[in-house]
Amino acid sequence: MQISQQLEAAIEPLQSNGRVAIGIAVMRHHDTLNTLIKRASIDQLSKHNEHLAH
Repeated sequence: MQISQQLEAAIEPLQSNGRVAIGIAVMRHHDTLNTLIKRASIDQLSKHNEHLAH
């Protein structure tokens, strides 16, 4: 299964309210779906904390 299909399957259940708050992450050679989502989630949390600080 391609990574894009795996991401769709992981994000689709989260879209019940129409919007998914997730950051961005560049896929690295040894990434798995879980590590990619984890880094994107950390990115989103970092952006949220920066927003709260200002």
